[in-house]
Amino acid sequence: MFIRHYETVADKVLIAREPFDHEAQEILAFRRSAPTAIQSAAAAVSTMLLVFHQMGSGAVWLVSPVQAKKEIKTILETPANMALLCLIAVGYPDESPQKDRKPVDQVVKFI
Repeated sequence: MFIRHYETVADKVLIAREPFDHEAQEILAFRRSAPTAIQSAAAAVSTMLLVFHQMGSGAVWLVSPVQAKKEIKTILETPANMALLCLIAVGYPDESPQKDRKPVDQVVKFI
């Protein structure tokens, strides 16, 4: 999964107002501390994993290969404005898990 690095019009306005607008400073400080693009991509990956499971495929979210980010971007010929977030391995499971689980109310407490 790749995310695109870009600035929206709203970002550009906030950056222009940052030197004199306290609210713009606060909004930009939050955006810089918790990039929403990563949160959106993570939500998309979670949904993709559920869809793969529903389709009968096995899928796993891999973060370790990101250590070879430069090499992977070279192999995949990724544009410079894209950042590698994770890899998702997809295939067909070689085994089927047993379905003798306890009922949810025995393992989870809803508050």
